Amino acid sequence: PLIRVLSNIVCAGSLGPDDPASTLLSHPPFLSRSLSCLSLDDRAVKKEATWLMSNLTATPSPAPYLLIEGGAVPILSQILIHSSFDLK
Repeated sequence: PLIRVLSNIVCAGSLGPDDPASTLLSHPPFLSRSLSCLSLDDRAVKKEATWLMSNLTATPSPAPYLLIEGGAVPILSQILIHSSFDLK
């Protein structure tokens, strides 16, 4: 549930003057822990974490670049290649 809440905050925040994506990404543990959720065997957690990554990349902030620099692309590529359709 926490991952979904963060994802909703990022999505809703992109509509206003605040930038929750940049705020979250300014805390180093946020990205590393979010990426670690993508590597878990728990399908529900992985699905929410991919949704969070999707919402982060859709913001007008520097979040997409921070995700690239943080190593999200190889992890997300593996999910795209090897996971079931609902995680893609």
